[in-house]
Amino acid sequence: MKKQNIFATSYLGVAAVWLGGHFGPGFATSAFSVTYYVKYGWVGLLMPLLAMLVTGGVMFYMTEYARSHGSGEANVLMNFGFSYWGAAIPTIIISALLCLYGSKLLSKASKYMMYAIVLVVILIAVLSLVFGQYDLGAAIAAAPISTKEPNLVHAILSAILYGCFQSTICFNVMSVADVLENREETKKAIIAGYIITVILMIAIAFTLFCYVTVIPDLCNPGVVAVPIMAVLGRLGFSWLTIVFVVLMTLAVLTSAAGLANAGCARFDRLFTFIKNQQLRRAVITVILLGIAAIGASFGMKALLQKGTSIIGYIGILALVLPAFTIVRSKLKQND
Repeated sequence: MKKQNIFATSYLGVAAVWLGGHFGPGFATSAFSVTYYVKYGWVGLLMPLLAMLVTGGVMFYMTEYARSHGSGEANVLMNFGFSYWGAAIPTIIISALLCLYGSKLLSKASKYMMYAIVLVVILIAVLSLVFGQYDLGAAIAAAPISTKEPNLVHAILSAILYGCFQSTICFNVMSVADVLENREETKKAIIAGYIITVILMIAIAFTLFCYVTVIPDLCNPGVVAVPIMAVLGRLGFSWLTIVFVVLMTLAVLTSAAGLANAGCARFDRLFTFIKNQQLRRAVITVILLGIAAIGASFGMKALLQKGTSIIGYIGILALVLPAFTIVRSKLKQND
């Protein structure tokens, strides 16, 4: 039997949905990198490994439950005693909040976008380290930007909180769980998503870390809103800046379109009072993207400082703990 091309596998497409949800403005601009990792010094560069373990664990349990029970995230919640509205309302809110960071790449195009993201991020990292004027030695020797003590403890707690925040992307992945044939494929999807996401997170964080003593206020979102653009500006490769901006724009636009498509499929039942299907889809799209736009109007700095942390804390109680306890237990019962 002919061996399947790895690039055509379903599990890689699911992993791409994970990366697509992660690659929003906060990650693409590297604002998340400086906020959660770079400011803690060299030890912060290792923290994506921990953060994505939290996210990956939630991803696996929730996605496998959705796959094995043939249900999306709203139905999963209903299976745990929530009413339909009780399941749908928090899902709507979380989906809209996720749109702020560019989530919902729920089509086959996710894989191609993932390839482009990987290529461009690695290209930026390599070029910035080969041609850039940075000082890695000074960055290692310098005190961490974060003055909180003990630094390691705060770095770990920050990584865990970020992992809890990004765990809400499991709703994206659960929406495409039906393409996975068995638990082994679910494992492959989560492992692939973990590896790819961590590599990109560390690549961006390390690139920025090399410049913390060279570019003033690089880790201050109030002064440098787009850290990666500050690094690109030092390289002097205008074409690379254009490529990155185009990629980020396409990622966000594709995410918004994906959100609209997924939202229409997910929340159609809530709007059956609108008889015309096209009008119904239009209303759902406007509501979801409208909520996201209103939230974004408060500014990226406010979102980074408060929005992600709030979602992260909510996610601990509403998603992370239930995934590692209740959902995990139910999956074991089915073994």
